[in-house]
Amino acid sequence: MRRVQIIGSYLSPYVRKVLVVLDLKGIPYEIDPIVPFFGDDRFSRISPLRRIPVLLDERGALPDSSVICQYLEERYPEPRLYPTDVTDRARARWLEEYADSRLGEVFIWRLFNQVAIKPAVWGEQTDSKAVEETLKYDVPLVLDYLESLTPRDGFIFGVVSIADISLASFFRNAKFARFQVDGARWPLRMSIVF
Repeated sequence: MRRVQIIGSYLSPYVRKVLVVLDLKGIPYEIDPIVPFFGDDRFSRISPLRRIPVLLDERGALPDSSVICQYLEERYPEPRLYPTDVTDRARARWLEEYADSRLGEVFIWRLFNQVAIKPAVWGEQTDSKAVEETLKYDVPLVLDYLESLTPRDGFIFGVVSIADISLASFFRNAKFARFQVDGARWPLRMSIVF
């Protein structure tokens, strides 16, 4: 079996999600670091949206973190990272989508991009007003929702699942942007993430 190759950046929560799944399943891999949205025409052929991650193995190329994780689950079923119960599996997929879309919007585009990417990569100033509004309005809505789902002990479905992995992946970028969860207001989320 050819070693799995992941094209992507360690900073990406989408790449991080895939790497955690690979690690938990014991699948050896190597990473080919690339900055999102960059790359040449070869990259466009394997990732038409020019996004990361992309998985390459002996069967071909797969873009999109959720597609990659589902592929890994079906190809390497142990340990299971998607619940066996059909309702729980659907809920886990919903939480993966919620993380990819809503947490991506709030923690990546509105926070991490403003605080880290714009100044460090593009040489642009942080829009402090946008960051303040995100922290005041968007982040509390997200954390209130997640707090309502978080069990007092352990993982959302009793054992680690794609839901826990997906949600936690975004909090690392939030921490890179110097955001910390208020443990007094969201104690359950705080205990799971950090």
